[in-house]
Amino acid sequence: MRKLLLLLAALAATPVAMPPASAQQTVSVDEQAAIADAERRGHLIYAYDQAAWHGTDDMVEKVPDYGSRIGGYVVEGPVAAPRLFFYDRDTETPRAVYSARFEGARLVSSHVYSDNEDRSLSPRLLGMIAARDLALEAAIAERVSMCSRDNPNFVVLPPDTPDAPVSVYLLTPQPSARSYAAGGHYRFDIAPDGTLAEYRRFANSCLTLEAPQSEVQRASGMMGVTHLLDPTPTEIHVFTALASGMPLVVATTENSRTWLIRDGHITPFALSDGEE
Repeated sequence: MRKLLLLLAALAATPVAMPPASAQQTVSVDEQAAIADAERRGHLIYAYDQAAWHGTDDMVEKVPDYGSRIGGYVVEGPVAAPRLFFYDRDTETPRAVYSARFEGARLVSSHVYSDNEDRSLSPRLLGMIAARDLALEAAIAERVSMCSRDNPNFVVLPPDTPDAPVSVYLLTPQPSARSYAAGGHYRFDIAPDGTLAEYRRFANSCLTLEAPQSEVQRASGMMGVTHLLDPTPTEIHVFTALASGMPLVVATTENSRTWLIRDGHITPFALSDGEE
């Protein structure tokens, strides 16, 4: 494990060519469940973050007074077809100002609502907006530490069932176009009654992963990071790998395992010479 940790430390600063992997290791039932959940959440976080990014650019062009009208945004829908809503500043019952539909990360249509239209949002969207506001209050109460002075990003995931909590992610934004924050990310699970069901951080400290500028290097390289808090990679690792477009190797120190995240999928990983 020590040799791999040294490799990962080097990868965090300078990505290198990916070494061949050995035969896959056994994954327990509990690990399989955790991996499936991390992959599902990581893909949603990435899809919703992309929709918010591209939709914001379009909204700014089409809503001249957005600075005084917009209170926030929320995204819903599947990974393949997310839908983005920007809502107004009405704190009692927010209403839609702008919406956009996507196919993956590609914006396919958008709409600016007039005052004569029905601008009401669904109960589920209103619940997600309320959860976001409650998560922000919890973040202030917990005195969470971000890894950037820039405004954090929010991603809110719809509840799996009506009685399930809403997961709100508070994310440190990318430091630069090819840099990715590996710390300063949090999840707040807000119960249907408005209480904080669970709160967690995804890293103990700040770390920036640097991806190469060259397309050729990105095609053949990888990044790496150690993880202390879970026995398997989390949704934040999946999100980071998808955002960078590069494979990510994660060393989980709790069980001395290593994992490869490629194309948003997590598999066990070991160097071909057997050294861990």
